[in-house]
Amino acid sequence: TYLCSLFHKITGLTIGKFITVKRVHHAKKLLRETRLPVAYIAQQSGFNDDSYFIRTFKKAEGITPAVYRRQYR
Repeated sequence: TYLCSLFHKITGLTIGKFITVKRVHHAKKLLRETRLPVAYIAQQSGFNDDSYFIRTFKKAEGITPAVYRRQYR
């Protein structure tokens, strides 16, 4: 509990949110630099469920992974 509280105080994020941000960042890199399928990128980024990955990505970035790939490729 203390570690979680300290982490939040320093970063402004919960540990869970921080991990999600890092996973989405990794996914963005793979979307830009590879032609791997979105489902594979979701798995490589630590998401067990493709639909959860797409929802999480859209919530974080405002667009779906496929749209992100088209825009930033």
